[in-house]
Amino acid sequence: MADDVLTSSFFWAPLVIKLPLPDAQALAPAGAPPDAVALSNAIVTARGALLVLASADGDPAAKDAAVAAYLSLLWPLLPPLPGALNLGLPASPTDANAADSGGAQAGTAAATAAPAAASGAGAAKPTTTAETPEAGALAAAGAFSWTVVLAGGSQQVQQQQQGAAAPAAAATGGVAYEAACVLLSSALWDMVKAAAVVGAAPPGGVHSDAALQASKLLRAAAASLALLRGRVLPHVPPSRAQQSQKQQKQQKQQQPPGGAARHDGDLDSELVAALEMAALAQAQTLSLLRALAKGHSNRLVSGVANDTASLLAAAQVHLANHAGVRAASASSIGGDAGSDADILAPSFDTAKWKKAETVAVTLSAYLRYMYAMCTSLAQTAYAQDLVKQDRKAGAAVRIMNEAAAMRERAAKLGGALDVALAAACAAAVPGPAKKKGVFGGGGSAPTPPHRAAFDAALGAHIASVCAQVVRDNERIYYGQVPGGLPGVTMAERKRLVDVAPAPLPLPSPLAGTAAVAALAAAVAAAPPRLQLRYSQGTGYGHRLLIDIGQGFGYGQGHPASALTSHRLHVRPLGICICIGYGHGY
Repeated sequence: MADDVLTSSFFWAPLVIKLPLPDAQALAPAGAPPDAVALSNAIVTARGALLVLASADGDPAAKDAAVAAYLSLLWPLLPPLPGALNLGLPASPTDANAADSGGAQAGTAAATAAPAAASGAGAAKPTTTAETPEAGALAAAGAFSWTVVLAGGSQQVQQQQQGAAAPAAAATGGVAYEAACVLLSSALWDMVKAAAVVGAAPPGGVHSDAALQASKLLRAAAASLALLRGRVLPHVPPSRAQQSQKQQKQQKQQQPPGGAARHDGDLDSELVAALEMAALAQAQTLSLLRALAKGHSNRLVSGVANDTASLLAAAQVHLANHAGVRAASASSIGGDAGSDADILAPSFDTAKWKKAETVAVTLSAYLRYMYAMCTSLAQTAYAQDLVKQDRKAGAAVRIMNEAAAMRERAAKLGGALDVALAAACAAAVPGPAKKKGVFGGGGSAPTPPHRAAFDAALGAHIASVCAQVVRDNERIYYGQVPGGLPGVTMAERKRLVDVAPAPLPLPSPLAGTAAVAALAAAVAAAPPRLQLRYSQGTGYGHRLLIDIGQGFGYGQGHPASALTSHRLHVRPLGICICIGYGHGY
C-alpha cells in the first residue's frame, strides 16, 4: 500500500535514445522455404513496432511488449553460450533459489539478470537458445542499422533533435548486433522514462507511487544491460578499445573515406557496465531517501548510503575504462558489484580526459557528485548512530567534520555537474554559440530545479545532524575529539535493491527449430545475385551502386544540406562496385 512519504530525487538520463534506422533487409533470400520466409518477414514487421522507442512519453508496458515480441523472434537465431552465465550483479538468496527452481521456461532457460551474491548464494543456470548448429550461422546475417548516440559525442544529438533525416553516425550489423541494440535501446528508454517520472514531480518531492514506478524502470534498465553484457555482447565484434593496434589499423584502412564507423561504440562493454551500475545506483538512491524520510535506523541508512556510493564508484571505474583513462583497474570492482575506488581523485576528473564524449562528461559529473553526497550521508548517519547507541560522541564529532567536508566537496561537484548538463543541452539545441559561461568554458550554469531541491534537502539534513552531534558532545558527553579519523566511518554496506528479473522471452511459434534451420540453410546456400540500385541526392552527386555476389557495399551521397546521408548494406563475402560518387571495395 502506498504511503505519503515525499522524497527529493535527481536522476541522470541520456539526451537521446538509440533508435533503429528503417533500412533493414529481409534475411530470407528469394526461393527460401515458406517457413523461413515467414520468419524473415515476421522479423521485419516486428522491427517496425520498435518505433515505440522513439518517445519516452509512451506506456512502459507497450514498450516492453514490443521489445519482447521482437526478441522472441531474434533469440532463437543466436547461438547458446556454454557454461553458467555470470552477469556480475548480486541477487538475494530468495531470487537465486527462485531462479534455480522455477525460472526455466519451455524451450528456453530463464536468465535472471541477477546471479548469486558474492557470498556464493547460488548461480544463474546456463542460458540456452534453440539447440541447433545452424543458429550460429545466423548471428552475423542480415543488415540492421542503428543510430550511434552515446559514444559519438554530441554532434549526432544535435542533428537528431533538429529532426534531421539522417543521423550523423550510424552502424550496421547482423542479428547479434540487432539484439544487442534492442536491449540497449530499451534500457536507455527506461532510464529516460524514470528521469521523466521523477522530473514531473512537484517541488515538494516525489510521491511514493512515482518513486516506485521510477525504481521499477531503473531496475528493468539494469536487467536489460546485464542481459546485454552477459548474453549478447559475446556474439558482437569487440570494440576498438578491446582490439589490438594491428586490428584497429586494418579496420581503419577498410573504412570508406568520410563514412560512418562500422563498429557501434555504444556497445562497448565498459560503457554498458557503467550504465548498468548507474541505473542500479539510481534505483537504490530512491530506497535510501525513503528510508531516511521514514526515520529508519541510522545504521541502516549509513549502510545503504555506503553501498550506493560503491555502486556509483563502480560505474565511474567502468566509465573511465571506456574512455581509455584506466584510472583504476577493473579488479578494483568487487564481486558484489561495488567498488572501493576513490572516484574523487584527480584521475577521474573528466576535465583531464582527452576527447571525452558528451555522455562520459555528464554521467561522470553526476556519478562523482552523487558519490560525494552518499558518502557524506553515510558518515552522517554513522556518526549519529555512534552518539545514540555507543555514546562515542568524540569520535562522532570527528566523523561529522569529515562528512561536512565531503558535503562541501559535493557542492563544488554539483556546480561542475550543472555546467556539464547545460553544455550538453546547449550542444543539442541549435543557435549561436556564446563565448562565455557554459558555452566557452568557465563560468557557472543554472542549477536544475530537482537537483537544487535534492541538494538543499540532503544538505540541510547533514548540517542539522552535524550541529546536533557537536552540541550533544559539548553539553552532555564531553568526549575528546580525536585528531585522526577512526578506523570505521560508515556502517557495513547494505543492498536494498536488486535488478528486476529478466527472463528470456519464449521463442515465437514462427521461430521454431525447423524454421531456424531452414532460414540458416537458405542464407548459407544463397547463390550470387546481381542487384542494381540508383540513388540521387537533392544537392549534388549521384550514385550507382552495383552489388555482385554477396558483399559489403557502402554508398554515400551528399544532399544540399550540411548533413550526409548514409546507406549501409551488409552481405557475406563478395564484391561491391560503386559508380559515381561513392566508394567500393
